[in-house]
Formats: sequence, C-alpha cells, structure tokens
Amino acid sequence: MENNNIAETNNGVKVSTTAKVLNIIAIVLSVILLPILVFNCILLVKGIVNEDEVPSFGGYTPLIVESPSMEDTIMTGDLIFIKKTDISELEVGDVITFYNPLGDGKSLVTHRIIEITENQGARYFLTQGDNNNIDDKDPIHEDDVLGVWTEKRVPLLGSIMLFMQKPLGMIICIFIPVACFVGCELAIKYRKDKATKKDVDALRAELEALKKEKENNDNQ
Repeated sequence: MENNNIAETNNGVKVSTTAKVLNIIAIVLSVILLPILVFNCILLVKGIVNEDEVPSFGGYTPLIVESPSMEDTIMTGDLIFIKKTDISELEVGDVITFYNPLGDGKSLVTHRIIEITENQGARYFLTQGDNNNIDDKDPIHEDDVLGVWTEKRVPLLGSIMLFMQKPLGMIICIFIPVACFVGCELAIKYRKDKATKKDVDALRAELEALKKEKENNDNQ
C-alpha cells in the first residue's frame, strides 16, 4: 500500500510538472509567434489589396533581406525598416532602398549611396553594396527611391517571416502552440480525474467498512 501511494504521488507530480511545462511553452510560443503571424498576415493582405504599393506602417516599411550584398552591415535574413524621406536630404553614405532598374519594376534593392549627381533638376544616386567589389553601374533616379534605411534591423526575423508565409510554416506556428495548450488541458484533466477516482474509491471503501460494522453490530 505504501509503495502504491508513493507511485501515485510521483505520477501526480509528474503530470503536474508536465502540465506546467506545456503551459509555459504554449505561452512563450504564443507571445513570440502570434504577433509575427498577425504582422505577416497584415503585410500579405496589404500586398494583395494594393499590389502596386509596398506595404508600410506610419511611413515605415519592413523589408526582408534576401541577398548578402550588404553584409556585414545588413545580414541575409534580417528584417530591416525603411522610412520615406526628403530626397534632397539624402547624402553620400546613406543606405537607400530603391526599385531595381534591371528588375520587373517591383523588386527592391538596398544599397549604399557612393555618389550623387543632378541632371535637369533631378537627382541621381550611384549605389553599391557594402559586400560588392563594384558599383551598381546604373544611377538611380530619385523617383525610384523608396526610402532610407533607419539603421534598425532584427536579425533572422526576416527568415522566420518568410518561413511563416509558407503553408508548412503556418501549420507549424499554429499547430505547436495549440498542441501545447491541448496537452496542458489533457494533463490537468487526467490529474483531476485520477484524484476524483481516488476520492470515490476511498469513499466506497469507507461505506463498505461502515456497512460491515453495522452488520457485525446487528449480528451481535
């Protein structure tokens, strides 16, 4: 009997600890992943609604870096923030984001200004990636400049957001927190059911003992 009681106690502690761990994991994942997932969804919706515009928030545009051309200043997979600025205030050394003149008109490049020229009242910016040996050759017209880098970046968050945009990423980021919450609830329910069964068994044993005691008294 003593060994059984100890085993039940150990099982109870084990379930309780498991429930707490699952609950903590679920909360941590929710705090980290849910805002990213919501932010990602907002960007996707904005991108669908306004296909010709890069999604922005209050003048700031979040961008995911997919090229090593600016390393080690900006790393591949970083999430960076660009803000709109007065073109006349841009200087040599600023890092700007612009529409790639050799692309499809929608792809963006973030490089550093190495030279500024003016022609017929318009400003042109010659750029180069910090990790590139040569400049970008084609000067960027001021109308093609999206904004200037705020020098703020979140390492690896861009890669995480890209992963979460994929079906597998969304499934994992939603399934894991939900699974932890469900596991926690099941563990708590199991412990309560076990405690209830133990109380019921004890009550039945007590009733049986009282019944036998009454029968003995009646026989006497």
